[in-house]
Amino acid sequence: MKRLVLILTLVPMLHLQAQDTRGSIPIKVAIGDSITELYRNSYALLIGNSEYDGIYWKRLPGVKKDIDTVSKILQRKHGFQVRIAENLNKDQVYNTINTFVKEYGKVPENRLLVYYAGHGHTIENPFDTGNTGYIVPIGAPGGDSSDFETNAIEMDQIDIISKRIASKHVLFIFDACFAGTIFESNFRNGFIPKIINQKVKSPVRQFITSGKAGEKVPDSSIFRRQFVKALTTNEADGGNKDGYLSGTELGEFLQNTVTNDRHSTTTPQYGKSRIRQFRDGDFVFILPEPYGPKSTKNNSVQNTEEIIEGRKAQYKIIAEILNIYFTRVDNVHKAYSNIGLFALEDQAFFDEILVVVKEYNEIFELISLNNKGYQLEFEEYWGKASGEDLQKIFQAILNKIHKKHIFENINGFMVRINGFRTEANRKRWSKKKAEIKKKELAADLNKTVDSLKRAINEVDQDKEKFLTKLYSKIN
Repeated sequence: MKRLVLILTLVPMLHLQAQDTRGSIPIKVAIGDSITELYRNSYALLIGNSEYDGIYWKRLPGVKKDIDTVSKILQRKHGFQVRIAENLNKDQVYNTINTFVKEYGKVPENRLLVYYAGHGHTIENPFDTGNTGYIVPIGAPGGDSSDFETNAIEMDQIDIISKRIASKHVLFIFDACFAGTIFESNFRNGFIPKIINQKVKSPVRQFITSGKAGEKVPDSSIFRRQFVKALTTNEADGGNKDGYLSGTELGEFLQNTVTNDRHSTTTPQYGKSRIRQFRDGDFVFILPEPYGPKSTKNNSVQNTEEIIEGRKAQYKIIAEILNIYFTRVDNVHKAYSNIGLFALEDQAFFDEILVVVKEYNEIFELISLNNKGYQLEFEEYWGKASGEDLQKIFQAILNKIHKKHIFENINGFMVRINGFRTEANRKRWSKKKAEIKKKELAADLNKTVDSLKRAINEVDQDKEKFLTKLYSKIN
């Protein structure tokens, strides 16, 4: 029955074949008389660990709210596509970060942000060779345990991952307290407007932590509150108030405001990689209106020409996602229609169905996790009414097709097919009884695939009308 996990749950990752369809709107600004593209796409991974054992590591119920708040700000105000993962053990933390950077870190013009909220820990190395910082995953023993290091994530592993990323700008933010040597503290040098092109062109790996060794991360995160303030106001925007927030300015603001908060017990640390090639650049946020650059509005949607280009880009993204979905859900229908019964007796056909459903799950998860973000980005150029129409398509996919037919009925048949094969292999049935069971399954399967096809056709027609209406406005 373990093989059915693929069908009954969503795979916990996105995949590369649809990568070009899931990017956010390019971030552009006006510098002088020209339009400069700061970033092609923006992706964020948010990891929140809160359900600790309460024995070695106290529980952090406030983390979930922190992650939700940061997610909304990054999506709505800064155009990020956001992935959220919660309560991960060691292998899950490592694999989730590694998968994220492998999928989205191959394009130099992308910017990546990794945000971790949870416990951290520091171990002093022997012979005065410094300290080693650790992310404390769910299930880790106490910091004094001999098994701690083998069940925690050493910060040097994050440094190794960061070196393999092709994207020029990567910002790691840890709402956790620890020390380590993977980054070097630095201070702001120069204002963004005069050097923004160079800041964006040069690669950087930046790190911000909410506290240092020996400090305890509070459940009510002052760090998170100040981080949100930095991204939604101009309080962190240096002395020039130019509308750009660099990673260095962000680190300096967090260090000052969190440290000086009378309720705070932590001192944020920030800096850049010790590797020279990753020190010249700076991660850049464009602050939202009314604090953004004076020459920009809504991330430089300045004129009719750019609005049209933005609409075309959004149309391409949404059309491709929807078309991939309907191709793959139709493949599920065809698989069950054509080979469903063969799977009763032949493992090869059963495996073929598993492959088809796995591919379907990939695109379904993309829509399920990101549909609200897609709507917000879409409305930026197409308006609220069109965004609501798009959300109706997404909800029809989630409820009319997936929940009603794929999840409840098709997955049920995988269980029944697997059960039939198990019982038949054990020879508990006579040949006559096996044939009766097979006919019952065949009759039920035909009804199910017919019902699925009707639902697919109904929603697909609505999708085509929606896309046709959009297409007519950009051609």
